Amino acid sequence: YPSGGWKPPTEAVFSNFISYRNRGVGAFSHNGLNQSYIGGYFADNQYVGIDIDRSYQGRIENVTIAGYSEEYEALVMSSSNLGHINDQSSCGYNNKVQRGIQIHAAKSGGANSGYKISGVRFQRFGSITGCWDSAAIDVDSREDSGYFDPRTSFKSINYENVDDASRINVCDAELNNIDYVNFETDSGYVVSDNPLWTTLPTGCTPLASGLSCASFCPVMCIRSLKVSVPSAGVPTNTLLRVIDTITDRSIEVPGEWDSKMMTDPEWYMLTAFYRLYLPGDGEYVMSFVSAESGSPLWPTFVDTIYEDTDPDGCGG
Repeated sequence: YPSGGWKPPTEAVFSNFISYRNRGVGAFSHNGLNQSYIGGYFADNQYVGIDIDRSYQGRIENVTIAGYSEEYEALVMSSSNLGHINDQSSCGYNNKVQRGIQIHAAKSGGANSGYKISGVRFQRFGSITGCWDSAAIDVDSREDSGYFDPRTSFKSINYENVDDASRINVCDAELNNIDYVNFETDSGYVVSDNPLWTTLPTGCTPLASGLSCASFCPVMCIRSLKVSVPSAGVPTNTLLRVIDTITDRSIEVPGEWDSKMMTDPEWYMLTAFYRLYLPGDGEYVMSFVSAESGSPLWPTFVDTIYEDTDPDGCGG
């Protein structure tokens, strides 16, 4: 760390792993591939139970993650405690907030899939911990990628004594301009409560009355599309306007300009890009416009790449 992580050629499984009362993280996977946690118990870790730090293509299945276990609470509240255990409470260490699973934003793209997380039980996160801003699931707010790319799924998740607003909370990420979060679930997608995400799908509703900074959209398939243009001659304030011709709803997406374009000739010609996540049942017309005047702009050329892990994407 912080160099490249462990990337075994086949899946490496940590079975029935137990990690508890760590001042930092219960399990940490950095820049890795094929690392999975099947079964196990993570409890009272002050920062994160399982930290998925830019790692891909793994599983977390049938794991229990407790923010403030009943056993630890009994120790803290014991008359024989004499205040010593309070110094090592389950609240975040060094002003960090406590999380159950943390996913990191990254500019992954391509065929890399995120983590498949299923059958996880989250216990006692939120107000019951007495900790500020405790949450079962979140996205790391320290990243500066500007959007969230890994295709992570959460299915068959159970919450026990967890406040609604503490189940999935992406408010910290939103405050740091990571506002394009998306998680696949059993019956749709959990996304950032952001017009770029919630405008085109039908029926999106805020989670926890808006307190989690996320919405649920009952759309069953999302296509991931990267639209690249030549950096030369395209102003950085150019927006990509996307119109769904079926519903007539539209969004305007800002682009990303890579700093390498000024020093590397190969990158210079194709480093401005727009990343889209669109409902698979829509029909779209796209155009480039000036953010200031709204007038159309015409790049020299446009390159499009579908980045879905399923090559047939939405059943073809």
